[in-house]
Amino acid sequence: MRADLSYYSSPPVLMACLHAWQQHFAISKNEVLWENLKALVRTDQADIFKAAVDEIQQLAPLPFFEYFTKTWLPDTFVRMWSALHQKNRTLLEMSGTNMLVKA
Repeated sequence: MRADLSYYSSPPVLMACLHAWQQHFAISKNEVLWENLKALVRTDQADIFKAAVDEIQQLAPLPFFEYFTKTWLPDTFVRMWSALHQKNRTLLEMSGTNMLVKA
């Protein structure tokens, strides 16, 4: 059984991610950056993801980009919020718990 990306990357997971990011810069002064960050979450191709991160680096205030790269871009964290790592995985592979394992 394959899980739909929208199930795993549920609104609460994505909202928590986006909420954390928006606490580090003023959206009203960085609207293009905000749109790019929201698009980055849905990007599922590595080359587009890399290009988007490069563009975000150009747009973002330095303190935000330092926070973003240190906190959100390590591979272990990207796997939690990015569509890049969520395609072609079963629900059990995406789950961080053993609640779905049959006894």
